Amino acid sequence: MIDQLSTLAAIAESSPTKQPSALENAIAVLFLLAFGGFMLRRWAINNGQASEALARAKNLDHNERDKIEREILDAAYRAKNQSMRINELAISIGEHQRLVLHLVRPMVKWGLLEALPLADGTPDVDLNEYSKVAISAAGDKRLRERDPVVKKTYHGDYFHVGDNSTGVNKSRVVNSHIGTYQERYDGETVAALKELERVVRESGNDDAIETLDGFLSEARSDKPSRARMRLLFSGVQQLVPTISGMTDLVAKVTAIFS
Repeated sequence: MIDQLSTLAAIAESSPTKQPSALENAIAVLFLLAFGGFMLRRWAINNGQASEALARAKNLDHNERDKIEREILDAAYRAKNQSMRINELAISIGEHQRLVLHLVRPMVKWGLLEALPLADGTPDVDLNEYSKVAISAAGDKRLRERDPVVKKTYHGDYFHVGDNSTGVNKSRVVNSHIGTYQERYDGETVAALKELERVVRESGNDDAIETLDGFLSEARSDKPSRARMRLLFSGVQQLVPTISGMTDLVAKVTAIFS
């Protein structure tokens, strides 16, 4: 057996190596040229699309820009953990990632979106299409402000038609829906929600009151989003700093979305 293997090896070594023919060389060259041309054409198309998207982003009028920014916020809000990569946002709303990146950068600067840290924990200061952003409390507030469906819901929830109608800023949402809150939460939690509402409304901060209304609406919804409640409550705390010092209240309220 060993002798047979040795013989076969000797024959293989003595066999002349077949050189590619001129035709085979020509076919290989043509293939490389075709592949190179394809890649060059693809690069040119992608570069052209990116340039067109950037030019469009810079020339959006106010209404067009507002519409796309709302779509970005809505896509981020609906995503898992209310965060997405910029290229995923682009796919989600059907826009070129260069256009989305151009709009996301100022949205992060204005606080509508938050740039999440890189994998190693360092801040992502140079946003690109692979950067991950999350909707902020300010972004959620803007999304609700500009959504006519939500506005209609808020009017149905917070305005009472009749001779003794009370405006949203003077009403007490928890008291108005006390049965719903009592079905979902224990007495101490409902009391904490009442106290939270009292403190926020007495602060006179309209942004805080509106953010609180969104939080309370989510808290009594059929399928409340814990992520959204966490986001909105954080926004309320930032707008009314005294709340953070009310440790018992904060503990009871945060327990419902922890």
